[in-house]
Amino acid sequence: MFIKLKWNLPVESMIEVESKQDLEAELAKNRRLLVLFLASWCPFCRRFTPIFEASTADFKLGAIVHASIDDYDNPLWEDLGIGAVPTLIYFVDGKVCRRLDGRLGLGLSQRGLLGFLEELANC
Repeated sequence: MFIKLKWNLPVESMIEVESKQDLEAELAKNRRLLVLFLASWCPFCRRFTPIFEASTADFKLGAIVHASIDDYDNPLWEDLGIGAVPTLIYFVDGKVCRRLDGRLGLGLSQRGLLGFLEELANC
């Protein structure tokens, strides 16, 4: 089953970070944190973001963060082993519990996201 998308969703509930320090601050504040790593120049991120926002509108397993990693010299690429964006990482108590890595040339799919979200209840 696929979710009907609302393309102009309000994202006030989404926290935005751009640096390692900002992400660490959010990890310290939130026991459970779902982070979408993306870049403004990435067409797969632009396509996936509304799907992500619609699919997580009623997310109850923690806070949600958009982490913009536009520059390749951003240490989050290397520190978290991000090879492609978009990538999702779910943290519990500051540690990676689950991740869904984007694939070069493909990004992420709604089907993959929905399966990933179902798995988070097991963290």
